[in-house]
Amino acid sequence: MKLNKKTGNVLKALLLLVLLSGSIGFVEKKAEGTTVNNIFVEIDKAYDNYFVEEADVHALIQNGEGQLNTGVSLENVKLKDLEAQIRTHDFVKDAQVYKDLKGNLVIRVQQNRPLARLMRADGPDAYISADGELLPVSARFTARVPVITGSGVTELIVKKLDTETGKELVDMLSYIDRDPFWVAQVAGLEIDREGEMILYPQVTKQIVEFGTAAGYRQKLKKLRIFYKDVLPRKGWNHYERVSLKYENQIVCE
Repeated sequence: MKLNKKTGNVLKALLLLVLLSGSIGFVEKKAEGTTVNNIFVEIDKAYDNYFVEEADVHALIQNGEGQLNTGVSLENVKLKDLEAQIRTHDFVKDAQVYKDLKGNLVIRVQQNRPLARLMRADGPDAYISADGELLPVSARFTARVPVITGSGVTELIVKKLDTETGKELVDMLSYIDRDPFWVAQVAGLEIDREGEMILYPQVTKQIVEFGTAAGYRQKLKKLRIFYKDVLPRKGWNHYERVSLKYENQIVCE
């Protein structure tokens, strides 16, 4: 039977589709039958944080069911379970695990990022993360972030920042972290039980009576004017104290 040109093209297309489907099935079946060839760990070192090392990730993936090593069948590797296990590390913000066609297991890790360090005399210190949560300190690595001291630190840690003072503080720290000018200016803070703060600058010697974190944007705006317009004329160390506690004014002594 002679086929017309249109019918012939349709049959060719169907044959190509069958062959292509067969090849995809073959590749998938081949991948399912392979074992783990290598385990590659990629850790995001953004912001120069080194809380998580490759050895930590390898240790975590050994803590699940069975021993995950090279030679294990890829069929038995549960990617979501591995990701959940890696996320149990305090400084792991997110983890993604996938396998490639070469039989490699690739693990990508994103670290939690501290914004500030809470220091107290009556217990262990803690970091405030960019997500507004508490992180433990690490014996391996110390982040270069502003240090927060004072009588109000313990309450912040005990209540896990879940107070109005804690939430306002996190908002203020996030704002500072996004502005290169303030990142370069703020060395640390001292906070009391009422949430009143003293800001310690990196460069100049005067202390800044900041008040609470409420209205911090306007206060920082006033302080920026003081740094850019007043100090260059008066001298960087002319004043010993600056107060932002009073609305619409800066008090300098």
